[in-house]
Amino acid sequence: MRSKLALVLHVLGAVLLPQGRRQRRSLNGGESPNGGNSLLYSRFKLISALGLLAFATLACTATNVPLDSPDASLSPQAASPSETAAAPESDAVASTDTPAPFPDDTPLPPTIAAPTVSSPDITTLRMLNELDGWAISESDILRTTDGGSTWYNVSPPGVTDLGFGTGHTFLNTSQAWVVVAEASDPFGSGLLYRTDDGGLTWMVYPVPFGGGDMAFIDETHGWMMVPLGAAAGSMAIAIYTTDDGGETWAQTYTNDPNLTNAGDSLPLGGIKNNLTPLDADTAWVGGVTYSLETFYLYKTTDGGQTWAPQTIPTAPGMQDTEVAVDIGPIFTTSSDGILPLRFTGETLRTGFYATHDGGDTWEFVTFMPGAGAVDFVSPTDGFFWTGEQFFVTANGAQTWTSVNPDVLFGDTFIGMDFVNTHTGWVWTYDETGQYGLYKTTDGGATWFPMEN
Repeated sequence: MRSKLALVLHVLGAVLLPQGRRQRRSLNGGESPNGGNSLLYSRFKLISALGLLAFATLACTATNVPLDSPDASLSPQAASPSETAAAPESDAVASTDTPAPFPDDTPLPPTIAAPTVSSPDITTLRMLNELDGWAISESDILRTTDGGSTWYNVSPPGVTDLGFGTGHTFLNTSQAWVVVAEASDPFGSGLLYRTDDGGLTWMVYPVPFGGGDMAFIDETHGWMMVPLGAAAGSMAIAIYTTDDGGETWAQTYTNDPNLTNAGDSLPLGGIKNNLTPLDADTAWVGGVTYSLETFYLYKTTDGGQTWAPQTIPTAPGMQDTEVAVDIGPIFTTSSDGILPLRFTGETLRTGFYATHDGGDTWEFVTFMPGAGAVDFVSPTDGFFWTGEQFFVTANGAQTWTSVNPDVLFGDTFIGMDFVNTHTGWVWTYDETGQYGLYKTTDGGATWFPMEN
């Protein structure tokens, strides 16, 4: 700024002061450069000098704007003369301003301060978005930040025996819970591990159960359904809840007749397959009774203390069929949910029900042939795997379109998890004991193995 001002003063001195002396000589009768037009010439020079002063002052006070700034194209005067007139062969110094990244620039995924695991034997997968997810293998708790290409072992120290059936909840990229049974009493006691920093550190709490169906709805409220024994189509369970993030648990219900506090609102009869909470007060338990034309879906609205059978409309043509709730209600919002039911009769079918009032009422939508895995990513968009091919819906299960995958998963299929209408994962286990993980980015048509 000071160097520019000095240049201005130097130029003005060269223009104004000498000319002023000539003007004074001319006005006093001396010779002028332009003869009889000396007065006009002097005024012209004076006006030119003042214009130069204004331009130079502007140059001294103007603020440089990076060339990639939105204002640069709208205000040409914001750029310095050297920036607008620079030629390839000039010696102008390049701007030190850092340009904004191009829209298609993709930053590298963040890394995790944990060891990596090559091709882990994944038994459970929970993806939060296209990049971030959690998984459980036979021996490790895992995290990925690049869509499953790289897996980090974030297991608590000493935890090595996991695999199928491990109770867990992966709430977000930071918070997760995993329950590990005590070897001395695998059904009656265990350790609950909780992390709030993505698995870098864990807190551990002793709990009165060793496993079961666990679900946290937020960072403080969680539910647990613990199996206590099953025989002859009956199953005893206990329901636990927590309101302090898992540090302490209260048993709110049990139907075990061997216990003094046993209740009967959630009957002993029937095999309980799943627990699905919606909030701290509302949850469903689903299962099967092996009785024809009987729904086994019970709901609580008081935190699990009492239960009532859920009213489900009769589906057309369900006579002489056995109905099972293999998968609990899938809620994509607090109001909208899908309930898939397996109907077994002369043929195997899946009936889809929908709710738009938080599960207070359900309406039958449609039947689909076969039975298998179901996943919904919105109230309208969902996926259905029958064991042979995928079906997709864009209107809340009213109609389905078949998608023939280029990988024949067959009986190796364990589960699937989609995060939107394009991106999803399937994990497999074959008869040779090999695990696999596949990813699609086109809605299930093409799949590629995730190997690292």
